[in-house]
This record gives sequence, structure tokens and C-alpha cells, in this order.
Amino acid sequence: MEYKINNSQRFYISKETIISSIIILLFSSIPWIDFIAVNMDEIEFVLNYNYLFFFIINFLCLFLIFTILKKKIKVKDIYLANIISICYWLIFQHEAINFFLKNNLGRFLRDFTSETSLVLILILICFSIIFSKKKLANLFIVYFLSLNLFYVGFNFFNTFEFTTLVHEKKIIKKKSAEKNHNNIYFVILDSMMPMEDFEKFFTDSNDSLENFKNNFKKYNYNYYPNTSNHYTETRGALTALFNLDQKYSQNNSNINKDLHFPAILKPGSNPELIKQLEELNYEFKWFGNIMSDCVNTNVGYCLKGVNKIYVDYYLLSAFLTKTPVKQIFNILLQIEFVKDNFNIFEKNNTFNAFKKFNKVGSIEKKSTFYFLHHFHPHHPYIFDRNCNYKRAVSKTDIDEYKETFLCVTNQIIDFIKYLDKKDKDAIVVFQSDHNWYLASHYNKYGDGKSIFTLIKNNIKCKDKVPKNPNNVNALNYILKCIKSDI
Repeated sequence: MEYKINNSQRFYISKETIISSIIILLFSSIPWIDFIAVNMDEIEFVLNYNYLFFFIINFLCLFLIFTILKKKIKVKDIYLANIISICYWLIFQHEAINFFLKNNLGRFLRDFTSETSLVLILILICFSIIFSKKKLANLFIVYFLSLNLFYVGFNFFNTFEFTTLVHEKKIIKKKSAEKNHNNIYFVILDSMMPMEDFEKFFTDSNDSLENFKNNFKKYNYNYYPNTSNHYTETRGALTALFNLDQKYSQNNSNINKDLHFPAILKPGSNPELIKQLEELNYEFKWFGNIMSDCVNTNVGYCLKGVNKIYVDYYLLSAFLTKTPVKQIFNILLQIEFVKDNFNIFEKNNTFNAFKKFNKVGSIEKKSTFYFLHHFHPHHPYIFDRNCNYKRAVSKTDIDEYKETFLCVTNQIIDFIKYLDKKDKDAIVVFQSDHNWYLASHYNKYGDGKSIFTLIKNNIKCKDKVPKNPNNVNALNYILKCIKSDI
């Protein structure tokens, strides 16, 4: 095909180049179609202009790679398109290969399945490139990817027809409940020691919590000392929280022991907290951190940006979970240059993440339960007391922990003030899941089960706050109070 420009310049787009671009477009769409099929229950969340935007950018990047390699590698255009397509497809098999290796390797090797799957993918990519000039290899790639495209396409249309009916039933159920209740903010402060422990082990007058106490009291918050959870680690504490059961795995035979946090929030799972929230017409929304978040578990729990036009990083992150991107990112985190020059822990600041999603004047009262899992003051301790970033040292350094703890107290007050302006009538709970590292693992500087508990004193209820208002007890109390108010 020939095109004229200014009657003097000419350029040609060969038939092979057009066919190659179609091959790349079709085969690169496999993981995108599969992503919709897997998340069909949340199709309203997935299918938006961000999805189309990311897909177009993805195709343009692949076509740019094709154009560059075309000039460097002496191979047929169609063959090159096949190689780019199979390499792209292999990247999205990281999760599947990792799962296969975990279930088939010995105990010792299971700890290295992620690295092994990455090496296998790189080996397969190398083999694809080596045999790129072979006609038989290219025919195999075309047939193989065509079968994959047919499979995900069939799965997409089959799932779409079924879940549309389910989705309609959900909408009808939601519309039947009309009463709105106050929004609930349940904030987990990972590894936050109780104030009484802090005051016991930090005696310096410069480390006083008096200013912090005066500030939260001013906004009608009560602190509850001597509060303790049943577990000394996050997985146990948060699994108990979502089951609303202190000893979820020991005494309750109805609980699936394999469903721990965050897997307990995967689509199809229906823990007790989610059930009760649905009965009360509450929508559940989850703000996590770099270790566990809605994008890796259940995109339906992610909060959409309130702006009409925004870049949906949650959607992009969810799409990339099947690739080794997260693993490569974790490797980069260990490089000193990256630590020193990039703010890699910003996602762990759940308070800031939430504020970015809510830039409107006030937050609508629409019966929403916001589960915010703030990563700090968990190690690495990357803040000084004024919340300036610094290099992390040791997770057993009590002075380093102290600085991050004091920073979090400032972040709490800042968020309290924010909610007072944006959602004044909300029910708010700040709690830790367990005590800090030395207390949880070595019983030093406090009991590992002791937790920080700060609750807004605006819950209308006939019953008194329980003596030990830990994660489970506090939630059961709040839910009972809301039910009695209906």
C-alpha cells in the first residue's frame, strides 16, 4: 500500500506489517479478555474507559517493540509478531506456573517457587527467540495462541450470560433496602503498641503522648487501655476479625481453615462480617497496603475514584497480578539506590491513599464500611516523628520504632480532623492487629496480643462498650448497636 505526503515524500506499509499488527492485536488481547471473564461479577468496575485506555497503550507499546526489533533482527515480520505475542503471553503465566510448582515440588523447593517460575518463563522466552526463524515453530505458536484466544473468548461469553442474571438479582436485593446508616471507618494500624506500653517503655519527656491525647479527646474519641486480641500476627487477627470469631480455627468447625486473610475476601467467600454488613445494607470497601490489597484479592472491594476522569491504578494493578511484575518490584526494593531515591512505600500510607480518592467537599452518607489497613508503624520503620522519610534500619530497634509510632499518632490526628470535616457523623475505630515486633515475637516491651484501641464516642447504643473492645468485640458491638437502631 502506498501513501503520498506533500507530493514528495512517500512511505510504504507492507501487507506483512498490517498482518503482523493484527496478529499482535489479537493475541495480546488474550490476558485482557481473560481478566474480564475472571472478574465478570465486577464488570462495572472492570469495563470503563481506563480499561480501554490501558489496552490501547499496551498494544502501542508492543507495536513499538515490533517496529524497533524489525530494524534490528533479520526475520519475517509475521514471525516476529508471533514471537512478541508468545513472549507477552508467557509473562502472564507466572501465577499459573507458580501455583503448579507449589503443589508439585518438595517442601524445601516450595520456598523458591516464585524465583523458579520466573526463570522458567525466561528460558521459554529464550527458546522462542532462538527458534523464531523456524516455520514449524511459528506455526505451532499461531495454533497454540489461536486455541488460547478461542478458549478465553468462549469462557468470556459463557460467563457473561450467567453472571448477568446473578448481577441483576444483586441489584434488586440492594434496592429493596433503603435506609442509610452512618459510614463506618475501621482502621487497622499494623503493629501499633498500646499507649500504656509506650508510656511504660519510653520515659523521655520529649516522647510524651499528652498532646496526642488532648487532640483526640477534643474530637470526642475515647481510648481503651488493656485491650488484647487472640493472635499475635496479622493473618490470625484479621481472619478472626472477618469471621467475627475470636478463635476461628480452633473451636468453629464451620470455618474453612484454609480461608485466612486476605484469601477470606476473595470472590465467592462470604465471611460473617460481610454477611452481616450486607444484611444492614452496608457496602464494603477496602484500602490495603503493599502486602495485601483489594487489587490482588477482590477488585469489587476497591473504591472507584470520585472524579469523572481519573487513572485507575487499582485496575492496572489487578490486571498485572498474574505477571512477575510484583516479584521484580520486590527485588528492586532491596536495591539501595531505589530505596534512597524513590518513595516506594507511599501505597502503605492508607490515609493518604483514601484522601486521594475523596477530593470532594464531603463524603456521602451511604452506608459504607471502609476497611483501612494502614501499614505503619510496622517495620521497616521509615519515618521520623514528624513523618519525614528516612532510611530503615533494624526491625528490633526500639528507638526506630518509637519514631514511627509518634509519626502514626500525628497521622491519626490528621485523619481525625479530615473525617470531622468530610464525614462528621461517621463511626470511627482505630485499632492495631497486634503489638510491635519484639512484643509479638519475643515478649519484650509488652505482650504481643495487646493492642491500641481508639473509638469515636458517637455510637448510639443501649449496651455498654465491652470490657475488652478488641477487633472482634468492637465490631460485634457496633453491628449490634446498628441493628437495634433499625
